Amino acid sequence: MRGCHPAPPVDFLTHLPRRLVRGVLVWSAILLTGHVLLHLVWRFRNAPKPLRDLFAFASEDSLVTWTSVAVTIALAIACVALGVLKNERGWKLTGLFFAYLSLDDEAMLHERLSWLSGVEDGVSFSWTFVVLPVMALFGLAVFVHIWRASTTSRSARRRTVAAYGMWAGALGLEGVERALVHSGERWRGFPVHLYQQLAEEWLEMVAPCVLLAAVLTLIGDVARAQIAERDTFERPPDERLRDERP
Repeated sequence: MRGCHPAPPVDFLTHLPRRLVRGVLVWSAILLTGHVLLHLVWRFRNAPKPLRDLFAFASEDSLVTWTSVAVTIALAIACVALGVLKNERGWKLTGLFFAYLSLDDEAMLHERLSWLSGVEDGVSFSWTFVVLPVMALFGLAVFVHIWRASTTSRSARRRTVAAYGMWAGALGLEGVERALVHSGERWRGFPVHLYQQLAEEWLEMVAPCVLLAAVLTLIGDVARAQIAERDTFERPPDERLRDERP
């Protein structure tokens, strides 16, 4: 029977990416406000340390890191789900890549591998000599894969470019961190590198959310196409023939 398949799930996927981006921007604004109040405003610096650590952007045990890890895991699951829907191995491998990134973010794997470079500067910049080139190659391959897969979705492409732009900005900020630390420059009574870390961690938190929105957009497109194909196949033969006549 025509129209027997409900559309709400597909409609939900249509609006979910935009709502996700809005939600994470609001959430990141809350975390940013908490960090500023508890770490950069003098009258709030006497707050309990556990509370300050919870909103600390540079802490690995903060809400910022937990949010980043959770969203990256969701991104990995979404990529695998898209691979199952389209029966494509590339998306499943992309999901494994982001699953590794979530593990790396939680366990600080790339920082722990920094000793392989033979450079010990005490601030964990040396990981860039060993891990960054490899991760950049994988990241570029993933970008090309998503770009080619989103030929029919401009919004997915825009979000993909935005996400990778944020990651590039975060890497650039991390690249100048060493110079800022050793410069001793201060602004409003605080070292400049603290503001650099704040911007870097914010970009690393928001970027996977934006890319997740892009992948969810593609999932919605695939779901709509599959439902339309199923509805066409299940329509009565005489009705399909009538629609095919000029």
